[in-house]
Amino acid sequence: MDKKKLLIAILVVLVIFLGIYAVGLSLFSLRPGQVTVEERYDTSSLMRSVSVQPEVVMDDQGEGLEQKIIYTGQLEIDVEDVDETLDTVSNMVEARGGYISQSRLWEQFDGAQKNLRLVLRVPAETFDNTLSELTELGRVVDQSTQGRDVTEQYYDLEARLNNKIRQEERYLEILDMATTVEEVLKVERELERIRGEIESMEGRMRYLRDQVSLATITLMARETHTPSAVVSTFKEAFSKLLDSIKGMIIFGATVLPWIIVIILLGWVITAILRSKKG
Repeated sequence: MDKKKLLIAILVVLVIFLGIYAVGLSLFSLRPGQVTVEERYDTSSLMRSVSVQPEVVMDDQGEGLEQKIIYTGQLEIDVEDVDETLDTVSNMVEARGGYISQSRLWEQFDGAQKNLRLVLRVPAETFDNTLSELTELGRVVDQSTQGRDVTEQYYDLEARLNNKIRQEERYLEILDMATTVEEVLKVERELERIRGEIESMEGRMRYLRDQVSLATITLMARETHTPSAVVSTFKEAFSKLLDSIKGMIIFGATVLPWIIVIILLGWVITAILRSKKG
């Protein structure tokens, strides 16, 4: 073999190597270090550290004041049938004199899983029992409770409201004694301002009474055992199989050019040795 043919053979080997390697990289994008990990935490240990029994606190004059606490709870559970859970919770809340203030039902994973979110309002004295019964509807994934003491805020607002009402009554008396148009207008402006403040405070008082008398529980229920869930599992397994095949193809596209290069170089070296012997 002369030098010209040898040079042409080496160039052909390099062109084939670069072509196969480029095609392999363009068809598949391999991102090393990317790992998908699915974790599931079961935090079924109860975090309830509050009591719904009202306590009595003392004011500055030593008089007993009923403690005002706003109770809230969050609960996430796995259930077998979301529709059945919705019916059970509705009956439970209604029997306790409460109601469902918000409700949302939706599907995900192509209908493989149903989800339910409810915001429940129940009498504060039934908060513990209601939450306990809700945990029996499925497997507890997460649970938390909170009690916010608004006693000082409540009675301070109540005192300021009473003062404004008495102030309004005094201005009404002054209005009856007004003799000139200017005096009447001034008193009416003050009455209008005071009435606005009273209405704002009354609205705040209604809100606090509602929050104290009715506890709020946010319930999240997730359906885990449905026929379509089996289909979803097979889809996931098939997807992982395709990923494995893809990895094998990428490996082949990376290694094959080197194998071809080695074979061709061996052939060239062998041809050179034979030509020298000849």
